[in-house]
Amino acid sequence: MDLSENDIGNDGTATIAASSHLKSLESLELCACHVGASGVRALAGARGWSRLKKLRLSRNPIGSAGAMRIADADWISALTDLDVEYADLVTMGSRHWANLPRIQNLRALNLTGNGIGPFGVKAVAASPHLAGLQWLDLGRNRLGDRGVQVLTVQPRLPRLQWLGLRRKCNWRRGSKSPGRSPHISIRLRHVDLSENDIRDPGAEALRKRGR
Repeated sequence: MDLSENDIGNDGTATIAASSHLKSLESLELCACHVGASGVRALAGARGWSRLKKLRLSRNPIGSAGAMRIADADWISALTDLDVEYADLVTMGSRHWANLPRIQNLRALNLTGNGIGPFGVKAVAASPHLAGLQWLDLGRNRLGDRGVQVLTVQPRLPRLQWLGLRRKCNWRRGSKSPGRSPHISIRLRHVDLSENDIRDPGAEALRKRGR
């Protein structure tokens, strides 16, 4: 069910969560629906959503407290696809999720634009509970060189195929390319480094590493 970009708000979200007609719901998209703390609390308390596989809450101000609420939901263990782009999670929210055994079925995780720093990236990359991830977007965060380098040395994420690091993730010449790290994934097929101000020297370094 896709209700994105509607003025659902917290009351509407609570109504959805309380509905007895949505027990077979497999996908819920509430992007840019003005969902805040109380709306997320209602979603987390929804019962009977054991079939929910995909949840999109991007561009809602749920914050790190909202992230922790979602982490406590009964249905989170069924999720395979979670999108919380631009949701104000910051590092605390990402670290909290990374420590949850019940997220082990996630295959796609979008954390774009959440103010996540190197420690949050480290928590995600090192989490044994996210080892099944195949698609991970960390673009437009505060990774810096340290955060990007973390991705080259962590021994987790063995199944990752797509990694997003676009826009000001500060990959510089001399840094290891995530696409060539022996620790991330031998299956990695795509690394998005767009909008990172990589110039000729950096492009040449990437070309050599990509051989």
